[in-house]
Amino acid sequence: MTDCTSELDDYMGCLDDQRNICETGTCVSEGIRHTGCMLSYCAKHGEGLCSSL
Repeated sequence: MTDCTSELDDYMGCLDDQRNICETGTCVSEGIRHTGCMLSYCAKHGEGLCSSL
């Protein structure tokens, strides 16, 4: 487990709230927070999930 569940939930919730899937620039901050969390996790744990990134 990466402990990034809340970041993923926020990102997915934001995407789900969009009326138009073609809009660009929406949910950027949520996506950045989730990506940052995953990168931080992978920097500490190079195996498992992170070995395929």
